[in-house]
Amino acid sequence: MGKLNRLILILGFLPASLAYGGDIDRLKADNACNGCQLAQSQLQFTNLADAELQGSNLEKANLESSDLRGANLRGANLAKANLDYCDLSGADLSGANFDGASLEGANLAGAILVKTSFKKARLRLTNMQGVKAEGANFTSANFTYAKMERSEFKDAIFDDAHLVWAKMDLADLTNARLVGALIEETTLNGADLRGARLGDAQMIMVTYHQALLVGAHWVDGRLCKKGSVGSCVR
Repeated sequence: MGKLNRLILILGFLPASLAYGGDIDRLKADNACNGCQLAQSQLQFTNLADAELQGSNLEKANLESSDLRGANLRGANLAKANLDYCDLSGADLSGANFDGASLEGANLAGAILVKTSFKKARLRLTNMQGVKAEGANFTSANFTYAKMERSEFKDAIFDDAHLVWAKMDLADLTNARLVGALIEETTLNGADLRGARLGDAQMIMVTYHQALLVGAHWVDGRLCKKGSVGSCVR
């Protein structure tokens, strides 16, 4: 076997974090690595504020407690990554993939999550106040104790999600899907749920004073009629 073939074979068995160590060095030196291969990288407790990581592959990376404030992660792949207690406030995460990722205790306040995917993501205790998440996909995500007030979730998907003890007051959920979601001890006071779909959702001790419900498909599948403010008139 030639030297080149042996090298390719060896690299094929290396973890991504080792095989692409040059990209990690570049990121740490320049705070920028768009389109880089950073899968399984060990970047916990790292200062990456305002970093440029657009389109980068960070699948299964460890970013626990890292500072990613204002970072550009548009279109990045963070599937199954560890982002527990990470600061992503003000970051642009549009179109990124966080499927199966853990973001427990993370700060996403003011982040841009347009068409971002969080399917089966762990979002317990996260701060998602003021996020812009139009068209985001949160299917089967866990939002226990999450803070989601004054956020934009227009056309977002929350099918089968766990929204337990979450705060969603004054959130924009127009045309959002919450089919089969568990919504327990959650507050939706003043939220905009016009056109939302809640078929088969479990609503247990939920408060939604002054919530706008006109045109929403209620848990029983029936349409909320005109005058549905704070209660569904069917």
